[in-house]
Amino acid sequence: MLPGVVMPDPSPQEPPIQSTYPIREVVGIADEPSAVQAVVTALTQRGIPNGSIEVICGARARRELDAYRAEHGLKSRLIRIAQALSDERSLAERYEQALRDDAFLVLAPAADSAESERVGEAMQRSGAHFVNYYGSSTITALAP
Repeated sequence: MLPGVVMPDPSPQEPPIQSTYPIREVVGIADEPSAVQAVVTALTQRGIPNGSIEVICGARARRELDAYRAEHGLKSRLIRIAQALSDERSLAERYEQALRDDAFLVLAPAADSAESERVGEAMQRSGAHFVNYYGSSTITALAP
């Protein structure tokens, strides 16, 4: 198993996948397990602790996302309305499509925009694409 990778498994003992809005995190898509390994390795070499890197994928992630939306009802609908009024919805849809396509989402912390640039560059150079930084109030595209 790859370090930090949350693999799909129907086991109820697994801890839940993070289902909150990513704040001060860089999110990217890795299409293959080898790309995930390269991204995680690049990030840990940049000093990011392995335990703070999250990799999600597959059907389990999609189920948890659906469950989160159902559980949070009105709050979730209001967030989707706000997303629809911004570019954020298209970003979320692209990440959701990546999960449907059995790709991996890699999330890594970045305290500020300068750090996000370094993290995003490491992700892109090691094989991730569609890399974005979710700051406290803005989303910055780092790589297509």
